[in-house]
Amino acid sequence: MLPLPKNETAVYRQIQETARRFADAVIRPAAEALDREERFPRDIYAQMGELGLFGIMVPDDGGGAGLDALAYAIVMEELSRGYASVADQCGLVELIGTLLVRYGSKAQRGRLLRDMLRAETLVAYCISEAEAGSDVAGVKTTAVRDGGGWVLNGGKLWIHNAPVADVGFVLARTDPAAGHRGMSIFIVDLNAPGVARGPKEHKMGQRASQVGALTFDDVRLDADALLGTEGRGFHMMMSVLEKGRVGIAALAVGIAQAGLEAALAYAKERRQFGKPIIDNQGLQWILADMATQT
Repeated sequence: MLPLPKNETAVYRQIQETARRFADAVIRPAAEALDREERFPRDIYAQMGELGLFGIMVPDDGGGAGLDALAYAIVMEELSRGYASVADQCGLVELIGTLLVRYGSKAQRGRLLRDMLRAETLVAYCISEAEAGSDVAGVKTTAVRDGGGWVLNGGKLWIHNAPVADVGFVLARTDPAAGHRGMSIFIVDLNAPGVARGPKEHKMGQRASQVGALTFDDVRLDADALLGTEGRGFHMMMSVLEKGRVGIAALAVGIAQAGLEAALAYAKERRQFGKPIIDNQGLQWILADMATQT
């Protein structure tokens, strides 16, 4: 369960104003070019890291803002209002940050968390495969013990940040006979020998969000690559998706808000029969419905 909002209203308003100013000043002016060029906005993410817009619910002693799900939803909505791809990156970092805070060792958190929240280390959440999208129990990537470590084999598809990420959090089978209770999560250096990246996918929307495939061919992992408890990877991955659903819902509201604002501006600008089209009552009803549903 996500915690209930715990801060004064003024705190949430300040968060909203900060995120909205950043979206208006930095994200929205670049959005059209980023989407057209399918360009990864590393410079924008660096600014977000400096401003503290990554890791909203990560405790402050881990480098995050130490806030709650309402604050996270507000940030996601305002960033998405600027450009949904940027909000998508914020959501990804929140998921990985939650995995590290809940299940990571002190050494793992110390090695990754702060650099990730500053956008100096780029991460990927690696679940999906050809036969394991919504059906996560269908994962076929394996990790086999070898001496004091592991050997990883398999592949992942449609992975956010795969073309650019430094580190992947990879769900793999460690006990094929145990079903979803035989999966574990591994922290994988995506520049290590045996890791290959597929081409960047060309998408219909959110085109600055880099998506692609990862292949693992006898990738050797140290013992401390295991995140949390062996055999609990499925549960761990699923446990953070409650926060992901909040983030995606807020992202959708941000897109709708941007659409409403664009429609209102155009309705005031466009003239027909000697007057702005917003003066037509039928159009006013449509815009009013949009406003109530946004």
